[in-house]
Amino acid sequence: FMTELEIRKIRIEPNRCEIQAALRLDVSFIINESMRQAQWLISIVFDIVHEKLVREIGSTKPCDFASGENSFSFAVDALDLKDIDAAVLANCGLLVATLVTNEQKEVTRINMLFQSVPCDTHESSSKFIRIIHSP
Repeated sequence: FMTELEIRKIRIEPNRCEIQAALRLDVSFIINESMRQAQWLISIVFDIVHEKLVREIGSTKPCDFASGENSFSFAVDALDLKDIDAAVLANCGLLVATLVTNEQKEVTRINMLFQSVPCDTHESSSKFIRIIHSP
């Protein structure tokens, strides 16, 4: 018997903003069984030649999810991507939310396309604008 998860709604804020701006992620979902002390791990994965660069962003606090409708919110003041090469940022990546059990076993993941678009304005201190596409 596997845990099944259905995404109801995803809100990503802000979007179309400087790549390192704050991030808030609100997700509503339905699961078919309860989970004790589960948590969501948030990361960004960039594809580079023959490997993946994974940047851990943070996690939610462990909590119990009841069978049925649930939600989680995650927020961070800034995305620390300063040390990632511009050539890597120019590739598309994924914003990934991974649901794990209290034993840190992966249950499922939500992949959202993370697009870095070169910024052509001089007003911005960032070289890239991020656009995150909900699945």
